[in-house]
Amino acid sequence: MADFPTSRHHVIVFTASGTFVKPANVNLIYVTAVGGGGGGGGGNNTADGAGSGGGGAGAACIRYPLVITADTAVTVGAAGSAGAQNATGGDGGASIIGNFTVPGGKGGVVAVTTVRGGGGAGAASNGSSASDNTSLGGNAGGGSGGGGGAAVIQALWAAGGGGGAGGDATAAGGKGGGVMLMPAAVTIPTNQEIILGGIGGTSAASAPGGGGGGGASFQGNGGAGGAITASGAGVAGNAPTWGYGGGGGGGTAGNSITQGALGGAGKIGVVIIEWDDVL
Repeated sequence: MADFPTSRHHVIVFTASGTFVKPANVNLIYVTAVGGGGGGGGGNNTADGAGSGGGGAGAACIRYPLVITADTAVTVGAAGSAGAQNATGGDGGASIIGNFTVPGGKGGVVAVTTVRGGGGAGAASNGSSASDNTSLGGNAGGGSGGGGGAAVIQALWAAGGGGGAGGDATAAGGKGGGVMLMPAAVTIPTNQEIILGGIGGTSAASAPGGGGGGGASFQGNGGAGGAITASGAGVAGNAPTWGYGGGGGGGTAGNSITQGALGGAGKIGVVIIEWDDVL
């Protein structure tokens, strides 16, 4: 979880759904929340095919002021499921506080034969298409792997980074989009200015393309895309390694050695509630 110091007297962190019990005389709370990350797409079973896209990350709200009048239900966004063979990754669930919703990221798209799978869109941002696209802020992958969309905090909101597209028959998958934190917009440490999306999986010569990396969220990184081993076997995409709301990496395609590899699951969301004492 990114270092995000509290500025209020009280704070509670929900990593599972529950209920916020309203303290007496407190009607205003400040909500920081991240939606669940999308799962990476699973590889197709076409020999020497293309890699599947990484999942997009969940959106975030940052110290959003919310008026409550009673105990309030809290839903933590579920992680998007890992894409099975020949299947798009599952979408991440929304984090919900009362009637306030923070959406999750989209699942990475499965590749179709030699057509690279596009990265899932990060909530409130863009995922990559199945072609080179560095204008969205992600780094292009080797060869034709597309980059995921970066996300910049504006006011109280942060978009989730988009997942990178898979590589083609000889190219690495694209890197997932990162999140750029803006110290001028919110109070955060300067050493947490950039959270990186997952790297794209690499590809061996004459082997299927690697999977795209998952997008990063405001509170977590993206999973790495599946790579091709030296023997040419495919490898599953990876789940994010830390934090909340990141997208899973895409899986590699099948070849003469193995069938398509699974995508990586996304990460669950989180809800952080802060409040002050009221006399």
